[in-house]
Amino acid sequence: IIENPTEALSVAVEEGLAWRKKGSLRLGIHSSPSTLQSVPSTTAIHSSQPWFHHKISREEAHQLILRQGLVDGVFLVRDSQSNPKTFVLSLRHGLKIKHFQIVPLEE
Repeated sequence: IIENPTEALSVAVEEGLAWRKKGSLRLGIHSSPSTLQSVPSTTAIHSSQPWFHHKISREEAHQLILRQGLVDGVFLVRDSQSNPKTFVLSLRHGLKIKHFQIVPLEE
């Protein structure tokens, strides 16, 4: 879980740029664009990230975020329990914890 909103934005931008690169190139959290690493296309980029919590329930995600305190922007991504082909973004915003389904695009 990334608590600092500035760090979360930085990571999101880096990973967003990396996901758009052909061949699944990836930026490390503390690396610069010149230190790009190639990740095999069969490797799921998200599974090695600290914000990804593989198979936790909605309630477990809720409790994990609550333990971080009253901080807007605290988030995690998990596998959806109701639809195995999707993910769920769980985040804290405005004193509430919200859950949004993410449906990957098929290529």
